[in-house]
Amino acid sequence: MATVVVIDDDDFVRTFVCRLLQMFGHQVLAFPDASPALQEVDFAQVDLVITDLQMPTPGAVAIQTIRERGFGVPIVVMSGHIEPADADHYIAMGAQSL
Repeated sequence: MATVVVIDDDDFVRTFVCRLLQMFGHQVLAFPDASPALQEVDFAQVDLVITDLQMPTPGAVAIQTIRERGFGVPIVVMSGHIEPADADHYIAMGAQSL
């Protein structure tokens, strides 16, 4: 199955998403912030990134850094704090979906 990176500072959301993905047989790497994920993950070995936006190191930094490093891994933004008008901005940065 797929290797998925989940980045979310909300413990409940992160745990729920990870358990759901694991139920379907995916390998999950979980992080409470973008900074440790960017330091520890080899994104060449990742099939999908799911990131929150509002964290101490924002999800936008994760998107930008992953793309600047040349990785084409799909990135899905998952956030309860996004305005519809901002969606185009994150897609332009390299996110696949909001």
